[in-house]
Amino acid sequence: MEAPVRRDPRNAPGPFYVLAGTCLACGMPEREAPDLLANLEQTNGDTYFVKQPQTKDEIQRACRAMLVCCTDALRYGGTDPEIIRSIGKHAKRSCDHLVDEIGSVIDNPDRPITSTSV
Repeated sequence: MEAPVRRDPRNAPGPFYVLAGTCLACGMPEREAPDLLANLEQTNGDTYFVKQPQTKDEIQRACRAMLVCCTDALRYGGTDPEIIRSIGKHAKRSCDHLVDEIGSVIDNPDRPITSTSV
């Protein structure tokens, strides 16, 4: 059995998160949302959400950061159907929940097993 993948405990509380130990320090997500994600130079190459997005612009930038992440380390764990739809075809690999054909939010069967424990 695979070891559970877990949220990085340094993530700000909320639905957007980074999986612990999966960032390759490519810098692409941080370029999209530098005010939301940790500075790689200050964290020895790890990133995590230092702030949860609040405004529409911040949410859009967080979603773009997820889309450019080369390891799918950035994820959305919330249930807002508008946010899930905005991620489009990448929702299956980047969201803990999906929107089905009738508009209901359902669990993503392909999401990684996550644990919040350190």
